Amino acid sequence: YTLSALYPLQLLSETHPLIKETLNQIEKNYTLNSIYFNQSTPSGFNSYHNALLSHIYALFKNETSFKILDWLIETSNHTGGWAETIHPISKGGCYGEGFYGITSAEYINTIRSFLVQENKNTLHLTPFFPKEWLDDPNMVISATNLPTHFGNTTFKLTKKKNRLELTLENEFHTPPKEIHISFPI
Repeated sequence: YTLSALYPLQLLSETHPLIKETLNQIEKNYTLNSIYFNQSTPSGFNSYHNALLSHIYALFKNETSFKILDWLIETSNHTGGWAETIHPISKGGCYGEGFYGITSAEYINTIRSFLVQENKNTLHLTPFFPKEWLDDPNMVISATNLPTHFGNTTFKLTKKKNRLELTLENEFHTPPKEIHISFPI
C-alpha cells in the first residue's frame, strides 16, 4: 500500500524513504527480470501490478518502466488487452479475468505519464520517454486535447534535422504557474 501513497494519491514524493525501501524490497524479492511476480495465489505475473510499477518507475525516470512496458506489449492478447495473471511459461492467462480492464486503464495512464505529468502548479510536457525516440529523424510526439489538471493541452514535438520544434495550444481553466518541457539525456 505504500506505493499508492506516491501514485495515484500523491501523498508522498519519490524521495520519501518508505517509497524507496518498498521499491527496493519489490525488486529484491518479487521480480524476475524486472517483472513483478505474484508469489501467492494467484501466482504468476499480475498484469495490473506490472502496469502500475511501470507507471511508478516512469515517475522516477527509471528505464525499468520501458522494460515492463515492452513486456506488457509482448504479453497482450490479440485484442490488445491482458489477462489478470499471466503464466510464466506459456505467457497466456492463468487466473482471473481474460480481459482485465484495470490493466488497460493503467497502461493508458502510463503512456500518458510519458507525455504529461502534473505536480502542484506545474505542467510537465514529455517528462520521460525513451531516448531512442530522438534517434528517429522523423520523430513526432503529439497529443490532442489531452486532459490535465489545468485543462486540455494539445502539443506536437517534431524533430527537424538537428533541432526540435514544439507547437503548443492550451485550453486551460486554471493555468499552471509553470510549464516544463523535458528531453532524455
